[in-house]
Amino acid sequence: MALPAIIDSLDSVHHELAEHYQAGQDGRFYLAVNPSEGRSLEDVSGLKSSLAKERANVRKLTQKVGLYDGLDPDSARDALGKIEDMANWTPNEKAKETMEARERQLANKHKLDMEKVNEDLSAMRSRLENQLIKAAASIAIQGAGGNVELLMPHIERQTRMERVDGDFHAVVIDDTGTPRLSMKPGSVDGMDIEELVSSMRDNETYSPAFSGSGATGSGARSSTPGRGGTARHNLSWEQAHDPKAYRAAKEAAESAGSDLHIPTFDE
Repeated sequence: MALPAIIDSLDSVHHELAEHYQAGQDGRFYLAVNPSEGRSLEDVSGLKSSLAKERANVRKLTQKVGLYDGLDPDSARDALGKIEDMANWTPNEKAKETMEARERQLANKHKLDMEKVNEDLSAMRSRLENQLIKAAASIAIQGAGGNVELLMPHIERQTRMERVDGDFHAVVIDDTGTPRLSMKPGSVDGMDIEELVSSMRDNETYSPAFSGSGATGSGARSSTPGRGGTARHNLSWEQAHDPKAYRAAKEAAESAGSDLHIPTFDE
């Protein structure tokens, strides 16, 4: 049976247990307990009251501190000092400070506006460059009898857009990004896309992508006398982007006197 911590009279307990109680100043009897491992029988009502008060103080302080969340103490202290100084300023000094504050706001706004404008200009330049190079490359490739789908990625890799005399032009570059000079005799101009396409036609790697005496990359009928009638050789869209696979398929189609068919990306 658990013993009560406080009793009003010793008459309420067995006489053998009465010796474990001590009389308090209030006339009541308290159970005598020796402290052990941090536990003891004490009056903690005062501690609870103090703890409740401290918690209330912490809540009030937290609310007050929250009002200054995000403020730098040093900057706030400088601002307060400046406010004190402003009380003694002349009208001209106050007007000057107002103008300087306005200028700082306008400068920050102008900076943000210019960043947005530069982002828009960069996006517009990227779209213009893509359209300009693709348009010029398509015309040059078709004029040379080449396959636009096969050659376009290689043209884009070797060109970029530059502004010359207020106008935008497609410029042919080398692997280091340096504009290439024309290989035409006596010319000191830069190489244009037409000359680049012409050089690719004479290159063993890219020549299969141009029409010739045999089948073309676009699936045109071979001019070789037909032995296979209307039969045709098929080459996947992915294989067509491999020069070696394309060249082998083209030779096979020419030998068979048939067409080489390459489906479009959509197909």
